[in-house]
Amino acid sequence: MKNGADGYKPGRPHRPAQPAEKASGQPPEGEDGKGPSDYVDEDTPQYLKQYITQHPSSKMAWYLLGKEYESQGKAAKARYCYFRAEEIYEAFEKKAIQPHATDEVQNEGDQANRKLKRITAGLLLLLLLLLLPSSLDGDLFVQEKQGETEGAEAKAADLNSEGDKPEEEDEADRLPRVILQADEELGKSESGRQNGRLPIRIYNQETVWGELGRAGPWTMWGEEARVIAGVRPSGTAGKYELEVYDPELCQCEPVESAAAHSQLLRWMKEREEMLVLQSAIVAYQSLYGKPPEEAADLTGDYPANVLSYTSKRMEAAFAEYRDKLFPSGNAPLTSGESGENDEEEGVSPQAPLEIIVDKSNHRLALVSGNTIIRNYPVGLGGDRTPEGEFYISEKVVDPKGKKNGEFGSRGMTLSDTLYAIHGTNQPSSIGEDRSLGCVRMLDEDVKELYGMVPMGTKVSIVSEGLPEQVVRGAVKMELPVGDNETNPGKVYEWLN
Repeated sequence: MKNGADGYKPGRPHRPAQPAEKASGQPPEGEDGKGPSDYVDEDTPQYLKQYITQHPSSKMAWYLLGKEYESQGKAAKARYCYFRAEEIYEAFEKKAIQPHATDEVQNEGDQANRKLKRITAGLLLLLLLLLLPSSLDGDLFVQEKQGETEGAEAKAADLNSEGDKPEEEDEADRLPRVILQADEELGKSESGRQNGRLPIRIYNQETVWGELGRAGPWTMWGEEARVIAGVRPSGTAGKYELEVYDPELCQCEPVESAAAHSQLLRWMKEREEMLVLQSAIVAYQSLYGKPPEEAADLTGDYPANVLSYTSKRMEAAFAEYRDKLFPSGNAPLTSGESGENDEEEGVSPQAPLEIIVDKSNHRLALVSGNTIIRNYPVGLGGDRTPEGEFYISEKVVDPKGKKNGEFGSRGMTLSDTLYAIHGTNQPSSIGEDRSLGCVRMLDEDVKELYGMVPMGTKVSIVSEGLPEQVVRGAVKMELPVGDNETNPGKVYEWLN
């Protein structure tokens, strides 16, 4: 077999460049002969001032500027802005703008009403900022699946049942567009949060925005992902409403997020399945010199068990991903190609899965590019555990050792050596240097890892570099295994 590290040369996904904003024509000036700059004074918030100057034809911007002046008691300027807002004013206020100069803001001295207006204006400013084009420096993960969702909380509980084969989804089960971003891209600074800044674009479809944590250079996938905002159908055909789940993003009462969080968990599980599938296709080509012809090629009997299992969803997506990863037959994508659909802004991690073992922190991470999908605690052997690059050359269920159960329920040989990643019957050794060189894992962790990594996966053992934070799945992903993955005739002599 060929070393799996040599076969990992797929192109890293890139985000298509954002189209340049079209120049908008200047609108007609007001009846008094004045233009936008005459109605933007020193009391106008900087971001709104900049936007109204650059987009003088935006009726929504004029309406928001009017609300700002109304909250400041500047009735004349507010009235002019409302005239420029036209039907936007009528839609939000549910009345026509009065053209009389004597028309005054009612209940101006009512402090409770003023407070309500400020909250309303703040929410509308948030909506305006969402409409602004974004330029993101970090990874943007997008997957399009439109539709409505039913029974979200019950489905989240169902996902935790181990080994259940996914059922075919109907229209009501389809997920919305989901966008995950690292927390530092969301304006974590106090000023950014107070201004309600979401550096993302709003879409005219059901959407869920989620936030991932960061640890140094790593984006942390997994159980700590949370939802921060969403766009939901309003009940009127073609209309959508903004929902904010993070109280730090607006001066408002956040909306209940249970349904959106359930959708996020389901989406992340689906993306993990696709990532496993893509990694298996690449690993198969690395091992055998050609991509698999069908999904069944990945789940052969031991010792050709590249993967243990493929779900219906993975089988349905197999041909698409194989052709995307190997568009020229046996040749993988080069570093300058993305393999992405040009209509998408990006998808969740696409780089093939790799394993990194950190000897100082006693961690084993499953990574895709700079995203940590899992980060497990492990037991090692100190100086007896060698540093360097390996690959998974063998996968076996219930490996037999000299002592009963010493290797747990799963084992993965590293580069045909006596070193392996395996389970243990000594869970107290996790986090310590008590092995003779192998990587020990808790049995529940090695079961999940075994199902997610294909044979041929690259393994790097390093002195340091991983965060201490343990990362497990938002939904546990333990794929079923069968009797065809055992090797009962061999007694393994791994350096346990």
